[in-house]
Amino acid sequence: MFNDELRGVANIYHSITPHDLAVISLMKEQFSTLKGKVEGPQTRAPFDQVMESIKSAKKVSYYEETINGVKGWWCIPNNDIDSRAILYFHGGAYNVGSSRAYRNFAGNIAERANLSLFIPDYRLAPENPYPAAVEDAQSAYIGLLNKGFKNISIMGDSAGGGLALVTMAKIAFQDDLLNPSSCTVFSPWTDLKLDSITMQSKAENDILLARASLERDAARYLNGISPYDPYVSPLYGSLYRLPPIQIHVGEAEILLGDSLRYTEKAIRNNTRVDLHIWEGMPHVFPSNLGKLDAAEEALNITASFILWQE
Repeated sequence: MFNDELRGVANIYHSITPHDLAVISLMKEQFSTLKGKVEGPQTRAPFDQVMESIKSAKKVSYYEETINGVKGWWCIPNNDIDSRAILYFHGGAYNVGSSRAYRNFAGNIAERANLSLFIPDYRLAPENPYPAAVEDAQSAYIGLLNKGFKNISIMGDSAGGGLALVTMAKIAFQDDLLNPSSCTVFSPWTDLKLDSITMQSKAENDILLARASLERDAARYLNGISPYDPYVSPLYGSLYRLPPIQIHVGEAEILLGDSLRYTEKAIRNNTRVDLHIWEGMPHVFPSNLGKLDAAEEALNITASFILWQE
């Protein structure tokens, strides 16, 4: 079904529905001229407009706050569980994206899990290359601990998914910090070296991403730092006995291999990973709420996973 990168990887495979097959066909036509074009700081406004167009959750309120020096937005369900929270890192290849733009999407996660969710505005490249994002991510996590949250789940998508995995690992190896209860990521970017086989094998199938644009985004973020640095590319870090992880990835995206390789390594290192592979789905497909059946299902699976972690 897939290429050699799947060998030895435990996974949960989701077949595409007839409805989603038709929607994906339309999306391919709509995005045919935009593939690989959303990169660099000049595309921040259009990227945010797309994310802000997602329908907001009905039973969630939103407000800004600065936590431990990091600005961001809260998504608060009407009857949230006071002692638990979700820390969500937005995507955008470390070059674009904002907490304000992600409120609607993240609010739908908060509503399903009935947990307060904070989206930090970590600093972006090229103005603030690595390690700015990693520093802000850890500061936000520590800030939530200082606010009294005893159970924090970390989440993220794309580059934000990679940042979530980096942050989880960084915290897990500090004895003075309470570990995250879990980590859930959508289409995580785990290898900024771009060495996954699927960078080539899925190039034609991917309707959104192109290797060339990812290379330029990575260069702006790295600013001369090696992509093998474990706090840049979580694939190259220690994955030994980390908190439980759930990954959702589209079968038709070039970052599929990033999830497969990360999962295989994590399982070898006694870390639990539930890898969900969704047939025909594009990059960060759960953001297509109201359009794709798979988006709704993936978010419901995510909420259940988070709530089971104590």
